[in-house]
Amino acid sequence: MVGPLTSLLVLDTHVWVKFVAGAALSKRARTAIERAANSKRGVLIPAISLWEIARLAQDERLKLGDRPERWFDAALAAVSGNVVAITPEIATLAAGLRCHGDLADRLIIGTALASDAVLVTRDAMILELASTLKELRLLEA
Repeated sequence: MVGPLTSLLVLDTHVWVKFVAGAALSKRARTAIERAANSKRGVLIPAISLWEIARLAQDERLKLGDRPERWFDAALAAVSGNVVAITPEIATLAAGLRCHGDLADRLIIGTALASDAVLVTRDAMILELASTLKELRLLEA
């Protein structure tokens, strides 16, 4: 964990949803996200997170309201979020993460690696992966 309060941040999907909902996150994670959101840099939101959230809403595991687009707009604004498209570099990095089976998580990790950013997560598998993938910088949420 290297300087998460001043580093560029990538939010894991569940962290973004929890932050926007005002749900419990570690004090350090919430402070880092708030500082990034209030600065010019904002935070990075992997494009796959939009799909994950839309699927959760479609499966009725998350309520986004009548117009999901409005939820996305408000949620991005809440963190001064910049959506990061899947680039060839991100795709290649994600494909190389054979030790982690969840495709969305692999793309989120790939986004953090390609952006040289700190990934804010609470995902146990990602936290465990960081012990073997030294270039992955994490902030536990």
